[in-house]
Amino acid sequence: EAGASLKYPRRNCAGVELDGRVYAVGGFDGSKIINSVEAYDNRLKSWMLVDPMPTPRSSAMACAQGGKLWVLGGTSGTRLKTVDVFDPRAGRWESSKVEMAEVRSAGQAACCVNHIFTLGGTDNDQTIHFSMECMDPDEQAFTVRQPMQESRMDFAAAVISDSIMVGGGQNGSVLSATEFYRPELDEWQAGPSMNIPRYGHQYLLCAL
Repeated sequence: EAGASLKYPRRNCAGVELDGRVYAVGGFDGSKIINSVEAYDNRLKSWMLVDPMPTPRSSAMACAQGGKLWVLGGTSGTRLKTVDVFDPRAGRWESSKVEMAEVRSAGQAACCVNHIFTLGGTDNDQTIHFSMECMDPDEQAFTVRQPMQESRMDFAAAVISDSIMVGGGQNGSVLSATEFYRPELDEWQAGPSMNIPRYGHQYLLCAL
């Protein structure tokens, strides 16, 4: 079944579900990096434009935490470490005072145990990161956590039972390996490899 088309074409955008709406954030429209944001309302079966981000971003990381949409890093022509935050109740964005320790784009963000984690990605020197940072939204500061076992960009991440699962991506090779992070132990463990190596994919957690 065909769904409603976005208002604007975009690739390398971030997608996040928050309060029953799906947000398409930033990306590249074929000619420029954009700051426009759209929200899909499943009741109306349509997309609507919301307040644009303060910063145009492509290949950004995003997640929902504390009733807000957090968008981190990405590129606006140069890789970023800044953070923009959208409050759907107020209908507006703010640029956060807190920044990540490292610039990163094409990484992943995950909200787990009431904290925001940013993982992997690449920097302005084209270095692909192992590293991970963690932010407590109440404290508004990033701290460095145990790095992943493999460096990755263009990979997928999902939160499962208070653990973060990452898998695939690329680091010179296309990866099939997965890893699981347990925040309470600050520890990574290798998971089962996917049957097919892949990058540029996503994970979706769905109850069957």
